[in-house]
Amino acid sequence: LEITSQKTFDTSTLKDIVLDWNSFNRSYKVIKLTNGNLALYSHNELRITTAQGDELKLIKLENHNKLNDIIEVDNGFIASAFQKLEKYDNNGNLVKSVYYPGSLNSGFVKKGDLYYFAAGCSTSYQNISIFEIKLGAVDSNLVFKKV
Repeated sequence: LEITSQKTFDTSTLKDIVLDWNSFNRSYKVIKLTNGNLALYSHNELRITTAQGDELKLIKLENHNKLNDIIEVDNGFIASAFQKLEKYDNNGNLVKSVYYPGSLNSGFVKKGDLYYFAAGCSTSYQNISIFEIKLGAVDSNLVFKKV
């Protein structure tokens, strides 16, 4: 792996956030979209750029609504966040948003036409708060499918 160039985004607020080392765990991801654009996320910022790094769109998410993962789909991408899955087009426009009980999402795995994920869902057992793990699957239009 060789870094051939870098880009600093002046619109980022990450420089203003005090972070501990654990805050960097699964906090950054870059994917290439079908039109050549890039989707980048970190903490509460979702950014769409050209392949050269020119910013096309910046989406600021609520502080508690950090993204867990993103995956490329036909003509866009799916993002998972606190209790919702969202589909965006290649330009970063929200196409669809659906509720699901997951507080945390381990990431997506594509198999055939479906996108599988494991989600941590808040629940309680004998008055103790725990995370129950549930498996889910959606198609590229965020329609849930039986696992």
